[in-house]
Amino acid sequence: MNRKIFLSTISKIFFSAIASFATAQSYSSEQEKIEAATTATVLIKTHLKHGFLEDEDATARWTGSGFLIDREQGWIITNAHVAGYGASSIRLRFETQEKFANAKKVFLDGKHDIAIIQIDPERIPETTKALQFDCDYSLKRGNRVFSLGHPEDQDFTVSFGVISGIKDFHVDGSYYTTDLVTESGSSGGPVMLASSGAVIGVTTAGFDNSDIGFVTKSSDICPILELLKDGKNPARPKFSFQTMIADKKISPLIGAIFDSDLPLRLGDEILSWNGNLWSPEDHGDLPDAMRGYTQPTVQLSVIRDGQEMSLNVPVEPGKS
Repeated sequence: MNRKIFLSTISKIFFSAIASFATAQSYSSEQEKIEAATTATVLIKTHLKHGFLEDEDATARWTGSGFLIDREQGWIITNAHVAGYGASSIRLRFETQEKFANAKKVFLDGKHDIAIIQIDPERIPETTKALQFDCDYSLKRGNRVFSLGHPEDQDFTVSFGVISGIKDFHVDGSYYTTDLVTESGSSGGPVMLASSGAVIGVTTAGFDNSDIGFVTKSSDICPILELLKDGKNPARPKFSFQTMIADKKISPLIGAIFDSDLPLRLGDEILSWNGNLWSPEDHGDLPDAMRGYTQPTVQLSVIRDGQEMSLNVPVEPGKS
């Protein structure tokens, strides 16, 4: 499935935690990289039975891509719109298999359109290895990349292209742009550096009547995976306020307040949370920066009328 959707870098405090999902594999040739990607990629068939608003359909069936990221856990990553937000049945198979295995949802993230699904590890072919993310990758225009997927029912198809830039959808996140084949069935597949074979993102969406495709960035994915690996909830916490959009970008200024008891005021500028410096440009929006936060309140340092002050603000845990 490839839904045409409009979709920041995650807080740097997570980067030191990268372990099992970070780049570790080495390949002797480009062909070896392609073969490793092919064996790790899965064909996903989803039957949406009771759709949510995000699904856009009440019931539907579609095909998508995904790839193995943790063999021991049986974890496979794909797009949230491939797994379906509402009640759905998910089946998948690897290239060498004829029979499909049932999968269940572990976690969905609507912000970056990412889903982790799980199968019985016994159903994974013996020679299949999990693909590894380059969690520290940053944009280098012209980097040669390749992807695996099932565009227009062309199962387990490889395509080559380049990372061409980045598109910032502001409150909906930022994505790498690419000329990789991005058609119905491509969503959820790995996007890998041709030079190293490391995964730098997930094929997520494309534009109608355009060759431009969008890739969810590894820097937005890795913090979610690390929190899951540690048994923590990686959902974005919820607040009773919003920061405003200024010059078409997320700003640190309070733009809306939904609880009159909050100590915040419109126009307050957020500097940090619990002593952690925060800016939208460096860390994405505040809920992204605070993934995994479980306390009922957070101390926000703000500037108001030229004076810095600390305010305790309630936090609601996020849900998948």
